Amino acid sequence: MLNQILKTKIAAIFVVSLVIIGLLTTSSIYLSEQFSETCARPDYVRNYLEKKFKRPCGLIHSHTISSLKELIINRANIQKISSEDFKGFDNLKTLDLRWNGLTEVKADWFKYLGNLSYLNLGNNNIPIIQAGTFRHLGQLEILSLSANPLRRLTVGSFSELKKLKNLFLQNIQLHKVENQSFNGLQSLEKLDLSFNKIDEISKEAFSHTEKLKVLNLADNQINGSDLFAMEKLSNLKVLALGKNKINTIPKKLIPYLSKVKIINITGNPIEKNVKEATTLRFNIKKNQ
Repeated sequence: MLNQILKTKIAAIFVVSLVIIGLLTTSSIYLSEQFSETCARPDYVRNYLEKKFKRPCGLIHSHTISSLKELIINRANIQKISSEDFKGFDNLKTLDLRWNGLTEVKADWFKYLGNLSYLNLGNNNIPIIQAGTFRHLGQLEILSLSANPLRRLTVGSFSELKKLKNLFLQNIQLHKVENQSFNGLQSLEKLDLSFNKIDEISKEAFSHTEKLKVLNLADNQINGSDLFAMEKLSNLKVLALGKNKINTIPKKLIPYLSKVKIINITGNPIEKNVKEATTLRFNIKKNQ
């Protein structure tokens, strides 16, 4: 009888031991998978993570990645970006990919980055932004595409960016600002179009940016007639027009432009027209 009880206890201990070993093995495999995910990422992401956390990829847990707030990868010569490269970066707020030689932007790059608020794709070789490219970035507030050879803004490029407040498009070789170029940017407050080749602005170009407060059009080739596009901008406070080809301000626009607190017209032919320039400056000062 005693031997039977002893055998039963031993058998029970054996079963429990097997269960514990199984659990430990499963946990070990799970943890191994969580760490190995980091090592499986593309070189440009893995190298950034190893440098940031100062440890090899095998010691960077996926939970660590999910808590990351910013990813700044510059001059990494990125050849290709996959839709899975940013999977797991659930809480990322800042993504900076300047100076990487990128030649395209695809919507699926951002499908796991719904919380992103800042995106910088400047100083690459991106020739076009297709409509819908930013459809996964509903929380984005700041976007820079500066120093890319875009040349033209596709209608619908920014239409999903309802919360965007700052848009930087300096030096993109833009010649014309067309109607509907900024369709959907209902929260936009600052727009920088400086250092382009703009010689034409359609009258309805800014019709969807009523909240715009700062507009930089310096270092372009616009003339006085292009200023009619500003009529829609009732909240504009700062207007930079330096170094253009403005030789006169249409009289109809002077009362409107006088409501703008700061206007820079230096480096334009209008400076030679002392009377007109003085009238504009006087009206601005009077309304400040």
